Amino acid sequence: MSAGYVKWLRSGANGKRVQRLEDDGQRWRWWLAYGMANASTFPGLMANASLQPTDDLTIVSSVYKSKEFPDIEAKLAQWPLDRAAWIRVGLVAAAQVQEEIYLWHIGYHSKQDKFSARDKTKLAAFLRGPAALADDELVLYISLLDAFRPKGVDLGLFGLSETSSFAATDGGANGHPSLLAQEKPLEITTADLEGIRVRVNRALVDLTKPKRANPNVKRFIDWWVENYPFGQYVVNGAKDAAQVKRALGSIEIEELKKRAKHGWENRREYLLQRCRSLAGFVSVVNELTPAEPQAGSGIDYDGEAKHAG
Repeated sequence: MSAGYVKWLRSGANGKRVQRLEDDGQRWRWWLAYGMANASTFPGLMANASLQPTDDLTIVSSVYKSKEFPDIEAKLAQWPLDRAAWIRVGLVAAAQVQEEIYLWHIGYHSKQDKFSARDKTKLAAFLRGPAALADDELVLYISLLDAFRPKGVDLGLFGLSETSSFAATDGGANGHPSLLAQEKPLEITTADLEGIRVRVNRALVDLTKPKRANPNVKRFIDWWVENYPFGQYVVNGAKDAAQVKRALGSIEIEELKKRAKHGWENRREYLLQRCRSLAGFVSVVNELTPAEPQAGSGIDYDGEAKHAG
């Protein structure tokens, strides 16, 4: 047994599921199948927009290569047993869609699906797939979305509710259904498909149109340079702009100015040193919140010196 296989077997959430398999042969064959995750073994929506059902012959010819399976009949006999075990421990889910069986590699697709919530460029690339499908392909695509519910995708764009129209026929590990049976085919009209295309294309436009720059970023940097009390401040271009943009995402510009003044005249040395640069200031901005003036400081929160009378 290879060291790479042993390390993989014990690692991560996927590894914990693999260890729940009772047969080490099933673990080994799952490792082989895992390498085909973005090919026809586990056709997926986020991975490759494949609409092909599970191809048993492709799987058995690629995974069942050991001498214990001397012919195709032995391979085909073992495959349903392994598939049932993988489903039982939550490695895959299966759905019957339009009278065909589709497998969903849960661990692989959870990674693929989650990127869409973080990366708008990749989400846009994903949405271009269904936007170009013919009507019958789009119906199948929506049915697969309904069955497997990938994360990071706005299912409302495709006319799907929060509750799937599929019902589990038997329970799977970790809340994943092991086999889904469609209660009734989705009723999608031509008008529905046109509405879906309109919503998807509108989402694509929103994702890809250039964003307007926040004018307060430049305003704050100009104010910082003009009021900087430690000599001439040299702006660090895009880096400083990015830091200020991040701060303005949660703090209004006038409040940010107050905190800058508070940092420049702060009696705590480490805050004072941090506030000598924009990047340093943003890193401690949440510590420069309104507080009672320190005794004898003579400085209020706005950083202005207090004068008697």
